[in-house]
Order: sequence, then C-alpha cells, then structure tokens
Amino acid sequence: MAVWWHQICYVIIYVAATITNKYVLSVLNFTYPTLFQGWQTLVGFVITRIAASLNQIHLSPLDRTSLRNWLPASLLYIIVIYSGSKALSRIPVAAFVVQHNTIEILVFLGEWLYTGRLPSYLNQSGLLLIIASAVGVWISDPQLSPIGYTWMLIHVISSSIYTLQTIIRQPLKEVDQVHFNYLTSVLILIPASFVEGDISAMEEYPHWTLYRFQTGCIMSGILGATLMMIHLALKQQSGTISTNMALTVAKSFLVFTSLFVFDGVIYTAQFTFSIVAGLVGHWLVCYTKPPCDPDSAHVPPEDKEVKELQ
Repeated sequence: MAVWWHQICYVIIYVAATITNKYVLSVLNFTYPTLFQGWQTLVGFVITRIAASLNQIHLSPLDRTSLRNWLPASLLYIIVIYSGSKALSRIPVAAFVVQHNTIEILVFLGEWLYTGRLPSYLNQSGLLLIIASAVGVWISDPQLSPIGYTWMLIHVISSSIYTLQTIIRQPLKEVDQVHFNYLTSVLILIPASFVEGDISAMEEYPHWTLYRFQTGCIMSGILGATLMMIHLALKQQSGTISTNMALTVAKSFLVFTSLFVFDGVIYTAQFTFSIVAGLVGHWLVCYTKPPCDPDSAHVPPEDKEVKELQ
C-alpha cells in the first residue's frame, strides 16, 4: 500500500478516534477510566492477536528477560493512557492538543542530556513556540479546569519518559512493545476497576443502555487499535519523519473538526492565538527534526567516542 494512503488513513482515524473518546468521556460523561481504558486495551490486544494470526504483523516469542526489562515501561504506559483519558474528559480538544505538544520539549531535553546533541535553530524556535503556546493556552483558557490540567501535566511527563524509554532502550520490537503493553494494561486495569469501585458505580450511570454510548465505546476500542496498527505500518514503511508529519496534519484537522463537533467551548482571541501558535510550533519541530539514528540514539556519548576511535 502506498505511503500517502497510509498517511491519509492515519489522519482520518486519528481524528475519529480522539473525537469519539472525547464524546464518550465528556458529552456522555463516562467518568470510569479504568473501565474505559481496560476495554480499549482489551480490544487492542484482541485485534493485535488477530492481525498476527492473519500474518499482517509478526509477534516475536516473548522471553522472560525481555518482558521483565520492559515491564516498567508497560506500567508507565498505563499511567499515560489513564492520565490522558482523565485530562481529555476535562479540557477542550484544542487545549489538549497544544499541551500534548509539550512532550517534544521534555523528549528534547532528555535526548540532549543523553547524547549532547542540539537540533537546528529552526527546531529550537519551534520548541520555544510550543512552550509559549502551552503557557498561553493555560492562562487564557476560559474553561480552565485545574484538575484537568493537573492530569494533563501527569500525562505529558509520563508520555515523555515513556518516549525516551523507547528511544534509548529497546529490549523489544515496537510491535512487541504494543502487544505487551496491551496485555499488561488488561491484566491491571480490569482488576483495578473492581478495586476503585468503577464496576459497582456503573449501575448508576444513566446512559448505559443508550445506543450512542454503546456505539461510542465499541468504536473507541476499534479505532484506537486500528490507529496503532497504521502507526506501526507507516513508521516501518516511511520512517519517523513521515509519521511525525502525518501526526501534525492529524492534530491540525482534529482541532479544526472539534470546533464544529463540540459546542459550549469559548475561544477568546488570546486562547485562539495560542492554539494556532502551538500548531505552528509543532509543525516546525516535526519538519526540522533530524532522522533518528538507531546506532547513535542508544549509545552513551563516551561509548560513541570509543566506537569512533576504533
């Protein structure tokens, strides 16, 4: 399949998945994240196994050492999806996108400390624009939710650490990481829904039998898993830069689409300007980001010097 077709599918499904999640979490007020994320990861695990059985993806036999080494990252992944769900339910989609872009800042700092390399001045300008826009959105958001932005901060920090983990240390292939993340999430989130009381609280949820809720939950699981499969295929076929550019297009379309889907969101001039600046900053960062060099990304600076001397 052509790269451009993968990119178009990625953009469409990214927008549809996020809009669906926001609708279920905010409009239908489904405030049971262990159940919601447990369901989504269960669907993801099933679809991953089906894709493997149809020879669409190749899952490696998971040995005990690799699983043990990757377990901390899988636990961090649970924090990522849990906090992201809590944040998305409380803040506007556009604000979520701009704050999500700040992951690039922490990843840049981590890579700089690890490798000692600095990106181009244009890339650094994009990073500064992302910081400024995130602060601007936070101080000008008319719907400001302190709890929502607190969860967003947790999401950004945990996502940044997880991303650095995948860059610096990769005991598993990316598709195996996804597979193991899904499995770990299901094994932890489903029992957690009993411990937190989400299962018992569901009895009081008013939209349990509403077809829009049932359709939204089903589609959120399918779209999320499909998005992950397309992400893996696009990254393998065209590389990280092409995938990042598809992500920037998807985020731009997502912000634009959310304006017409969700009513009641107030956009002041400063709030709107900050959102646009955040999107431009992310475009700059992704467009000027150097391609990842696997041989250099996972080797400490002192080891690189030895390697070059040899």
